[in-house]
Amino acid sequence: MSTTINYSYDYHLRNLYSSNRFARKAENRSGMKSKELIQADSDAARKITEKLRDLEYSSDNATEILTNAKMFIETYNNLMESTGSSDSDSIDKLRTQMKQLTKNNKDELESLGISINSTGKLSLDKTKFGACSPSKIERFFGKDSEFMDSVRNYSLKTKRVARRLVEPVIEEETKKAKPTNPTTASDAELLESLLEHPESNGSFDAKG
Repeated sequence: MSTTINYSYDYHLRNLYSSNRFARKAENRSGMKSKELIQADSDAARKITEKLRDLEYSSDNATEILTNAKMFIETYNNLMESTGSSDSDSIDKLRTQMKQLTKNNKDELESLGISINSTGKLSLDKTKFGACSPSKIERFFGKDSEFMDSVRNYSLKTKRVARRLVEPVIEEETKKAKPTNPTTASDAELLESLLEHPESNGSFDAKG
């Protein structure tokens, strides 16, 4: 039974990290660049928010609810870790905003058995979480959750900034080939643009 559960969890986690499956394992992460990790983690965090929003919240689906809650916490913690090692001011601002969002929802999280430590990472008390009614969990993680909508949007913005940061070499070569091209937007300008144009009505962008 234990082997089946572990395999199922890893199977689902691999799907969340489909853009870079090496990033899901701790033994691989230490050898990866922070910008690669940020892209993979932010994409995984975006995907798990969408899974939780679409999940069936019923007592018959308790195992699936717990599995997805655990994956949310793991991808969230991974994103806190990878963004914390970035030297980008824009990434740091988004990380700070996400941490503040989570802190603002501390009471609701703790009522579900999810605590926040001093570094901003989350941990789950499975017993306390399992004692909560599916409807209570749905109010915080389901389709009408403002918290999950905000986490998704921050994850999208973080991924877009990180993607921009890993392309300087390509852009530099492009500039050399086409010197008349206008200068590309700076890191700060990109973040400002993202913050001025948030996701409309919480709609989903399937492509991330």
